Amino acid sequence: VRKLLEQVDAGLEAIIADESLNAVEKFEEFFWFINRWKIDSKPFLIQTARVLYQDQNVLLRYKMQKEAIKTYNSMLAAIIEQGMVEGVFHVTYPLATAEVVLMIPRIFEDTLIPFLISDERDNEMLEHIQQQIVVYSKSVERVLGMTTASLNLFSLDDLEAWLVDDK
Repeated sequence: VRKLLEQVDAGLEAIIADESLNAVEKFEEFFWFINRWKIDSKPFLIQTARVLYQDQNVLLRYKMQKEAIKTYNSMLAAIIEQGMVEGVFHVTYPLATAEVVLMIPRIFEDTLIPFLISDERDNEMLEHIQQQIVVYSKSVERVLGMTTASLNLFSLDDLEAWLVDDK
């Protein structure tokens, strides 16, 4: 697991260091990179989620989420600071904003993951997840002080990749 996370860290650091990307491109690539990694690691992550989403592991899951936020907060804050300089992100506290932005996907994941590990998937829940994708992006845009439809953080194609049944 540590080796996998080191690969993620290296990929994210390369995105942040890429001087050819503006802040919005870096921001999107930051989240796309994580999502591509998760899709590529889907069988492992689904197995892990089946354990983590058991009631007795709620505290462990919480601690893991807090650690992930702590790990990636300064990376994302660097992108937000660049966006402030470029005039595309309108925030006062980039580090605190990064923390909030990193917490938003947790709400989405707490709906998506139980759906993915469930043996029964209903259309109503799928529709709710599709709505959350839209709300997720709009929420991040608002936190960053951007105009609506400025970011593309998670696509319906990404959702399709998650829904392919390879249990």
